[in-house]
Amino acid sequence: MKRKFLSYILLAAGVVMALASCAKEEVIIPLHLTVSTFEVRFDAAGGNQKVDYCYSGSWSEASEECEWIDTKVFIRSDDGTMKELSITAEENTTGEPRECEITLSVMREGKQPGSIAERLDRTIKVYQSAE
Repeated sequence: MKRKFLSYILLAAGVVMALASCAKEEVIIPLHLTVSTFEVRFDAAGGNQKVDYCYSGSWSEASEECEWIDTKVFIRSDDGTMKELSITAEENTTGEPRECEITLSVMREGKQPGSIAERLDRTIKVYQSAE
């Protein structure tokens, strides 16, 4: 009798634990990336322009593969979701117009620290005139 009662208690405890683990599912907010502009233009003298953006995700970054521009990201809000992408273009001495793409990305961290589970990209075109 004691064994049967104990097995019922263990079965009930297992059911309660299973229900509790199902109820603890994490709500995953979809990745979101809003950019104030998708195009930046410079004259031949170069200079600096800023692009505002906000996102939901674990972190964001900007990358470019052009030698004539430099990008930096600045945080604009206390919670870190509002940022400013600073784009600096060198003087154009080539005599030809040029263009480049900056990829702005927002990522969600995976189960392992530093791993990426999801990624969302937006492209910003940078143009510079020859004159």
